Amino acid sequence: MSEKKWAEFTEKIERLIDECRKVKKEKGLLEAELEEFKKRTAKLARGSKEDIFLKDRIKVLEEERAAVREKINKLLKILKGY
Repeated sequence: MSEKKWAEFTEKIERLIDECRKVKKEKGLLEAELEEFKKRTAKLARGSKEDIFLKDRIKVLEEERAAVREKINKLLKILKGY
């Protein structure tokens, strides 16, 4: 092989090595992020007092939304009657 071909071959190998290092680094970062998400998920699964209060508040808001929907439906029926 000529020197030019060897130089091109060497450059390609160096690029592949650099890409491999980048991938390994990203893999490490993603694994760390995954572990953090697992910890958060475990905390959410256990629940806390704040979560219970939020669930109660959501339930109340859903009930209020249902009441508002009923009123809207009644008003629409009245308007359609005219």
